[in-house]
Amino acid sequence: MEYLHGFDKKEQQRLIHQAQILEPFVYADVDFGKGVKRLGTAELECVFL
Repeated sequence: MEYLHGFDKKEQQRLIHQAQILEPFVYADVDFGKGVKRLGTAELECVFL
């Protein structure tokens, strides 16, 4: 099965932008106390694929 959105640079940028917009909502109630590693944009993108 082929990936629906493709792998070109434009699509990667679109997904990164989408993840950055959604990030505050995803993490709104998460306590990032001492010693907790926050996920980056790449990990967040995987959640929405």
